[in-house]
Amino acid sequence: MDSVLLLDKKAGVTSFDALRPAKRVLGRHTGHAGTLDRFASGLLIVFSGRCTRLCDLFMGLPKVYSATIVFGLETDTLDPDGTVIATGPVPSFESVKQALSGFAPFYMQSPPGYSAVHLDGQRAWKLARSGRRPDIPPRPVCLHDYEINGWEDGHLQITLKVSKGFYVRSFARDLALKCSCCAHVGALRRTAIGPFDVGDAVPSDDEDAIIRSAGGFVLEDVLSRLGNCVFVEADVQQARLLGNGVLPHSLESQLGEGLTVFTHQGRVGSVLDRDGHFVWQGW
Repeated sequence: MDSVLLLDKKAGVTSFDALRPAKRVLGRHTGHAGTLDRFASGLLIVFSGRCTRLCDLFMGLPKVYSATIVFGLETDTLDPDGTVIATGPVPSFESVKQALSGFAPFYMQSPPGYSAVHLDGQRAWKLARSGRRPDIPPRPVCLHDYEINGWEDGHLQITLKVSKGFYVRSFARDLALKCSCCAHVGALRRTAIGPFDVGDAVPSDDEDAIIRSAGGFVLEDVLSRLGNCVFVEADVQQARLLGNGVLPHSLESQLGEGLTVFTHQGRVGSVLDRDGHFVWQGW
């Protein structure tokens, strides 16, 4: 079945295991855009069938997280499931707010040692579990925006809007360092990916809800929510060329600044980027 679904993952299961019910319903050719840690909950955008080819269009979308950062205690995984490796005094709320205000939107962030980053041909978490300390080079990430939602006994409730590749666990570590302290993420929930909200998602373990959601899937609706998307109706001859992977000269001027979706008789057939490259074919 070809579909794009919004699933709400529960805390305590891996993203891979959270997909099992969807795979039973939609088929084995099913994947998602953006892994969530086992301890985290929230939104997964899931693709099945030919729609898995659309995954890359969603990978770069900004993400919104609701997090609880626990100061005064650091674990090796920077989450509540890890082993405590450091303790320290809890900073004042004023010092935390000052440290937050000093974060530039763009900064160099080192991913956690326990992460899925590839290093020397292996996943970093595998190296960490074997006793090696992964040396992961920092990379540029963006903290688009944040909102403090609460502070109590060294627990900071915060909402973060961030770029692709941003690790909230690393951010908790870096924020604590600015306060001359240590910290880990006690709870984490992804509430949005780009224009897609977890409030519109169905539970990842509810097969009946997944069936209903897949049955109501409309590709045009999903693509239009990405923004900067142009829809163009192709005639029979143009649709035939597009189906063979050829952009007709008569349609070159129709390409938009973002995605261009070519339809024929109400059916989405091809999706091209601004340079005329095919990113999806469904004729």
